[in-house]
Amino acid sequence: MATSLMTTAHALMALASTPGGIYAGVAVCGFAFGVVWPLMVVLAGDFFGLKYLGKCLVLRSLSELCLTCASRVLRRQLQFLRRP
Repeated sequence: MATSLMTTAHALMALASTPGGIYAGVAVCGFAFGVVWPLMVVLAGDFFGLKYLGKCLVLRSLSELCLTCASRVLRRQLQFLRRP
């Protein structure tokens, strides 16, 4: 289900001709990503055993930090490109 939502969101963003379509695609994409993300740690713990579940949680936290930093850098770059 989350994969089909993600596919729909990406198609919506690619085919959007107005900013509202892009916003709707981003909202659906964020919802689909949020559905899948918490399951990643549980699945990793199931695949690699409960002994490594803590390490999986640390890696998830670090990846969230990297995503936050990357979004801030991208936002700064986009602000730089908008300036006349």
